[in-house]
Amino acid sequence: MNIKKLILICSIIIIIIVVALISINNIPRQKEQSVDKGKVEVSNQKEDINEISMAEFFRIDECIKKYLNVTNIKSSLYYGKQGLNGYGQLVEDDFIREKAIDLLDQEYVLKNKIDKNNVEEFIKFSNVERNYIITDIKKKNKENPSQFLVSGYISQNNTIKEFQNYFIVLDSKNGIFSIKPLEDDDKNKNFEIKEIEKNYNNKIPVVVVDAENVCRFYFNMIKNRIILEKEYFYKNLDKEYFEKRFETVEKYGDYIKKNLNEINNLNLVKYTINNKDGSNEYILVDQYDNFYTITAKTVTDYKVKLDPYTIMIEDFKKQYNSSKEQRKVLMNIDKWVRMLNNRDYQSAYRVLNEKFRQEKFATEEKFEEIMKKAFPMHYKVEYGDFKDENGTYIQEITMEDMTGKEEKNIEMAVIMELKDEYQFEMSFSIK
Repeated sequence: MNIKKLILICSIIIIIIVVALISINNIPRQKEQSVDKGKVEVSNQKEDINEISMAEFFRIDECIKKYLNVTNIKSSLYYGKQGLNGYGQLVEDDFIREKAIDLLDQEYVLKNKIDKNNVEEFIKFSNVERNYIITDIKKKNKENPSQFLVSGYISQNNTIKEFQNYFIVLDSKNGIFSIKPLEDDDKNKNFEIKEIEKNYNNKIPVVVVDAENVCRFYFNMIKNRIILEKEYFYKNLDKEYFEKRFETVEKYGDYIKKNLNEINNLNLVKYTINNKDGSNEYILVDQYDNFYTITAKTVTDYKVKLDPYTIMIEDFKKQYNSSKEQRKVLMNIDKWVRMLNNRDYQSAYRVLNEKFRQEKFATEEKFEEIMKKAFPMHYKVEYGDFKDENGTYIQEITMEDMTGKEEKNIEMAVIMELKDEYQFEMSFSIK
């Protein structure tokens, strides 16, 4: 082989090696991994272990319900028919105590030497049904079994009886759990995770996590928290919504107190779930066609709007902008009727023509008094004749009680002027 060919081959080899080295250097590098006790973890990769899944939340909620039921000495677990006409306790007191001990954290039991003779020093038994409202959950680890710090309160007969926190361990692999009631100074402690020993009583209750159950859970939780916490629940309202509709905590509290009975009787009949900007949006509708919007970043981090009209959604704006005047009038009437159905007399009063408002009602308090008598039920609307008198629109409507309790319909004429920025003012006459 002559010298020229040798130089050429060497040059080609060098070029190939250089290209290969450049290519290797340009391959995207994986994140560094560290090995710890047989586990491979990606360095610099942060994971929020506090993220609670809806399934975990449901299981925790059901475990606490089970614990409260087991520690209710008058529960149907223990009480029933005796003989032909009798009714009484079917089991011995020791059976109830031992059943409750089976649910407790085993380290807690051993440390305090809890048995059937002293368990009442550590567990609050009751003789009435109790409910538990979860206000927050902190997940303490990722592995199974998982441990949770649960904050909330026990309610009874629509009254908050006491605030109570729990330390709960879920062994999802084996379908069992343990629970430990916490004192206030225990909330920030770290608890060692230990295996749970399976027994006859500590099975995790079966839960079904589907769209309907999730929406029903949120609806009932919001309803119960409003009833129990009253004016204090305002912190869970969307900030912009609260400021625009209620303005002050006092006004919000007054609204809740006036409408507690109606709120207590609300039921979910329809729902829609959307995903917006990484949050779940639950639009819930009650039997009176009132809309509630819950925007949830996580299961326990959510904000609430109690109506669809205080802050208009984009879909409404698009539809309104593309509508002719008659359709806009109908949309505004629908909004006003929703205010009445929602007992939002402040908003319904503010859209009235000022002259009409002063002549007929004088004050918001007088308007509320008159409207409660004139419209005591919840109504759906049927639309009749429509007139356009040089930009003043007259729409005939019929208000029909959607509950069916009131047979007589209310015939009305609504006089309306459309303003800029989706605003309007109106007056009305009842025939």
